[in-house]
Amino acid sequence: RRVFAHAAPIFFDRGIARMETKEYSSLSMEACPDASVIATLFEIPAQEFPGLAEREAEFLLEGVVPESLEGEPLGVSAVLCT
Repeated sequence: RRVFAHAAPIFFDRGIARMETKEYSSLSMEACPDASVIATLFEIPAQEFPGLAEREAEFLLEGVVPESLEGEPLGVSAVLCT
């Protein structure tokens, strides 16, 4: 399930958190029995993955097998930030 639960350090490091209105949060996922989520997949070149991992350092990057809306495996591997 989706979780808006923590303030990522990068928001403060890059000055994009709005401290006066407390507008800062990150969206991540956590395991939840019988839950599902619809997400968008996007591709990045393999050489850009280290930069993604650095930007998302506060998350656990987990390998997942995405499915179609009909529940069929898409036949690709994906990474989910949890």
